[in-house]
Amino acid sequence: MNTKSPRRSAATSALTFVLALLLPSGLHPVSASELAEADALYDAGLASLAEAAQALEVRDATAAPGRLDVYIGQVWSSRWALKSLRWSIDQQAAVERTLDPSVSAAMGSLAGQGNRIRIERLPATAVARNLEVTVSLVDMAKPTIEPLLIARSLTIEPSPVDRALEIVVDGKVVGTPDIGILLRVAGGSARSSLFGMKLPELPLIGNTSSSSYAPGGADDPALGQVRSLRGDADAEAAERELLAIAARAGGERALPAAWWLERMRVAIALGRLDRAEQYGDYLSEHLAAGDDSAADLAVERLALIEAHFALGEVDAAERLLPLAHRKLPQSRQQDWQHLQGRVLLARQRSADAVVALDTGDLTDDAFRYMQSGQTVQATAYRRYNLAVAMLRNGDEARGLSWLDLLGRSASTDPELKALRDKANLALGWHFLKARQGRTALGVLGRIPVDGLQADRALLGMGWAMLAPNGARQPRVDLALNRDGKSLRTNLPAPLQASLLRLRALEPELNGAMAPATIERDLAPKKPDDALRAAITVWQPLLTRDERSTAVLEGMLAIGYAQDQLRDAESARGAYRLAIDAMHRVEADLAMQRSQVAAGALRAAVESGSASSALYQTMDRLQLPFEDNSVALYALLGEYGRWQKLDVALRLAADQLASSSAGSDYVGAALQSDPPALVEPTLLEQIAAQREQLLKDAEAQALLLLDSRAEQLHQYLTAALFSLARLDDDPALAGRGSADCIRNCR
Repeated sequence: MNTKSPRRSAATSALTFVLALLLPSGLHPVSASELAEADALYDAGLASLAEAAQALEVRDATAAPGRLDVYIGQVWSSRWALKSLRWSIDQQAAVERTLDPSVSAAMGSLAGQGNRIRIERLPATAVARNLEVTVSLVDMAKPTIEPLLIARSLTIEPSPVDRALEIVVDGKVVGTPDIGILLRVAGGSARSSLFGMKLPELPLIGNTSSSSYAPGGADDPALGQVRSLRGDADAEAAERELLAIAARAGGERALPAAWWLERMRVAIALGRLDRAEQYGDYLSEHLAAGDDSAADLAVERLALIEAHFALGEVDAAERLLPLAHRKLPQSRQQDWQHLQGRVLLARQRSADAVVALDTGDLTDDAFRYMQSGQTVQATAYRRYNLAVAMLRNGDEARGLSWLDLLGRSASTDPELKALRDKANLALGWHFLKARQGRTALGVLGRIPVDGLQADRALLGMGWAMLAPNGARQPRVDLALNRDGKSLRTNLPAPLQASLLRLRALEPELNGAMAPATIERDLAPKKPDDALRAAITVWQPLLTRDERSTAVLEGMLAIGYAQDQLRDAESARGAYRLAIDAMHRVEADLAMQRSQVAAGALRAAVESGSASSALYQTMDRLQLPFEDNSVALYALLGEYGRWQKLDVALRLAADQLASSSAGSDYVGAALQSDPPALVEPTLLEQIAAQREQLLKDAEAQALLLLDSRAEQLHQYLTAALFSLARLDDDPALAGRGSADCIRNCR
């Protein structure tokens, strides 16, 4: 989770935001003073970590110049994937590292420009070193065949300056890949690179065949290591690496803009939004006029606004909007508009939000798409929020039309398909509540039966069968903006046609025929036929996970429909089926509650917040990420942050206490009794904070399970009441049960 408060250490992040605002009564009460104490404790932990890291890196910085860092560089291939790497220095015992992207997120981050993974650090030496490297490559077109092995050896002469050796995969779509090796020398600005040259084509490695890099510059391999660590969600290690670069360079003030931008990104990843803002302000003050880094700074400020907004810090997000707007590249202007619109929505300024969100330019969208395919997702989310703003502002026709447009998307992208289903579910239930049965039926029918929203869609479709048909719902011509001006792009026809085929442009907004009304479906005219049709729609719910509230409501709805048909025997069977299912769910909930109380959740969380054990446990405990479980997941995320801090402190202390810290800090052993470098009382306080978070998470999980049990009790009461009424007097069939069932939701 990220942090809280723009001008104080936001280290408590979700702890502040969630515990103060979302947690139900009955949990550990959190006062303002406790939040401040938690902030101060986290700050103290980070300060101690920084001091330890600085000590480690100063020791490195004072070592003789001439060390050699060995990195894995980018894998330039769409066909070949790097499976593993094996290397040895001076014929010592070989080290092997698995680098499969499915195992290591850091390996996947190598796809990013300039990312690196350091595998070895060699101190300065007066003699030549021999490096032997073997890579294992998997042909993605034929993943079942044996990996391809490529071995190379290289003699590295001593040098009076620091150097970095990059190993890259020079892959090909056709032909056999090879290993490329590039030696880079610290000092000066970057010159032409040998990147991409094959090993047999390289002259003897030396100054004449190497490229240079500026320490802390965009082309510094160590900064690439920072990017990989951050991409691997190890922001604490990334922070240490940044301190290492500064120590080696003689201080952070002399470092270029690339280092400050990366420190800003790491601060955001650490949840220290106040620090990120300070770094941005410092960089802004020291940038030369016309420096290209001003645009990069504006982009990072946009990310900072996003982080503030995600925590509900609307004041901080709104304050930073003007700063981010300056020098922001044209390709990111719509992202800024979207953020501004979301801030205005949070301020309940719906009319202003509509103006901010309804400024999309299709030509701009097209150019943005050509730079990044993510533009399509960003545009879709902007339109969804625009629809919400319009509905809140009273422009129902236009807001519903935008939801309908999203709901008819033909995209195959999983994220856009999920948004499409969400739009259709919201739109369908809107029309159902408005007693527009046929329109609700048509919209809900778009949701695939295997989608995440399928249960609610089937439930709604059944009720739509029983609702009044309603009138046709007209659609607004969205190809015209609110002022009546055409949104159609003026791109050349061939380019426009290609973008339409790729779904980067919406056909309806670019000349294609748009429907005049929102889609409708047929519903039976006779009441009894409608009831039978509703039962048919609800029937598939009986084969789905009975823990789903929509499934349980569907079971009750089937009994209600049979009841209305005066089929008392079938109604009894339906209610008994529902009651049996509810008893099973009731027993399951009781078992899950006992497991949480016995420490199952605690054990999974302590194993690591990103571990598969935790996800499996949450699934088993029926605690998926939903609107009502936001607080629980925020607590788990916050625990993970404190756990990382605790482990990082112990690791740093262990390395400083060790007589030989090894070639790299990654993989160093932890000690159960940390050395005195890190104050024992600090670790005790952090442990107490972790314990309190665990207790609150357990209490929140129990409250969620209890809430689900209470809802289940309401369903069970409705089913038992309806069954008892049928058994007592079949003549009462069809009376009084509908309201009971519907009000249980």
